[in-house]
Amino acid sequence: MRRHMPRILVILLLLAAGGVLGGSLLRNTHPRAEIIGWSIGLLFAFLAAFAAAHVFSGERDEG
Repeated sequence: MRRHMPRILVILLLLAAGGVLGGSLLRNTHPRAEIIGWSIGLLFAFLAAFAAAHVFSGERDEG
């Protein structure tokens, strides 16, 4: 699972960017779309941060 984490990290960062961009693009159709997009983007960004912490803390766990 640990060797797949960099791939998961990239996917989470792309989802974060997609949430923010999607919310910004849809702001004319729904009044709160931009806030929802930022919320989803921040959620995926925090998940990416936890995935990165898990990847980089693995050196201490395995040794």
